[in-house]
Amino acid sequence: MAFLRSSFAVLIVLAAGAGCSLLAPSRDELSGGKVAARDGATVDDSGAGGGSGAGAGLGGAGVTTGTEGGGEGGNGGAIVEAGSDVVDSGQDAPLTILGCDSLRAVGQWEQITPPEVSLACPDSGYCGNFGTEAFVLDPQNAGTIYLGTSAQGIWKSSNCGSTWSQLNTGSNSTTVSAGTQRIFEIDPVDPKVMYTKGNNNAAFKSTNGGVDWATLWPPADAVLSKIVDFNVVGYLSLYPNEHQHFLLSFGANCTGSFPKVCFAETKDAGATWNMIAGRAEWLGGDARVWFLDASTWLYGSGSDGLWRSPDKGVTWQQLADKSLGAPIGRLFRAADGTFYLGAVTGILRSKDGAVWTLISGTQFVSGGIVSDGASLFASSFGLCGEHGTNQQFYSSSMETDGKTWSALAAPGMTQGAWSVGYDLPHHVYYSSNCRQGFWRVVTR
Repeated sequence: MAFLRSSFAVLIVLAAGAGCSLLAPSRDELSGGKVAARDGATVDDSGAGGGSGAGAGLGGAGVTTGTEGGGEGGNGGAIVEAGSDVVDSGQDAPLTILGCDSLRAVGQWEQITPPEVSLACPDSGYCGNFGTEAFVLDPQNAGTIYLGTSAQGIWKSSNCGSTWSQLNTGSNSTTVSAGTQRIFEIDPVDPKVMYTKGNNNAAFKSTNGGVDWATLWPPADAVLSKIVDFNVVGYLSLYPNEHQHFLLSFGANCTGSFPKVCFAETKDAGATWNMIAGRAEWLGGDARVWFLDASTWLYGSGSDGLWRSPDKGVTWQQLADKSLGAPIGRLFRAADGTFYLGAVTGILRSKDGAVWTLISGTQFVSGGIVSDGASLFASSFGLCGEHGTNQQFYSSSMETDGKTWSALAAPGMTQGAWSVGYDLPHHVYYSSNCRQGFWRVVTR
């Protein structure tokens, strides 16, 4: 796999208390993937190539993360063979392991897009079909997947994607289906509660497993609904250990008494909102927020670089300027406490959460980083745009290393992963690649 080398100017911040202990949720949470009933290429599992060496250091405060899938309730219990067994997973409810008997051998990729979901584009002109988008894995029912698409509805599988059914058929189903699910989150305590985006970039909430949807944003409050231009929702970040507490960031400017960047915070799953102002100089644009612990937040955008707040967004310290490119995707914490975050310029890594390094030789990672307990996996260039024929977008690293990444053999594609997830009990890596469809591969 050919890697692109990038560098960026870094503003070093000597943060007080940078070596403090930070609270983070379990890394073993299950998160989104989908599987389709179509056959794909069979690929040898062996990888080649790689990149190593440390990039520029990022001084600043430590980061703790929600793992792929977000929130609390990680799988801390025993892993059993697929069937209908129930094990004590350390969550609020037992983890049910559903049967997925049709999985292929280790290393054999399958294109598993629901057959009803079109990946086609016109031969010429603008293509408004982006195929498969964000997805989530049910945190309490391993093998259940919820897949978002580009204006083609939300789909559910209860057997690791071997078969699918369209899910959003109730209230607001037409409005949700008319949009693109660029974000998708699932409540780790009550997986019947889900959040996504629909038509006009509005946010929606379901409390019955994705059948019916109610508007989450814009809010009913007439004053709040006028703060954000066009009420364009960007991303949703779940708060660690408080499953009804989350932040919305926006894809348009805030107005009135607010600076261009603001956030909407709720502690009751969207019943009420509190608006939080960003810094006056921030320009926004693809802005995201990650929770590090009960008090520590991370903010990043392509226009503003990477920032850290030690006091719930009251004050901020800059860790890197905009030459870093947009930090993107989900934060991931490995078993040894090492943190990973994708960015336009490559993979960011922090051993202790106090100093961050751009890993030399890595590419733009947008879907995030996941692990099967032994290896880390990432996919580059997940932008729902074409990047050339027969590209190899996947890489891996031993979790005990994390600094040396090698190519992971995969079918040649033209687009990388917009969203990735890992089903730990079934050892399945899922990848949603827009017009290249939805894929799965057993990794061990």
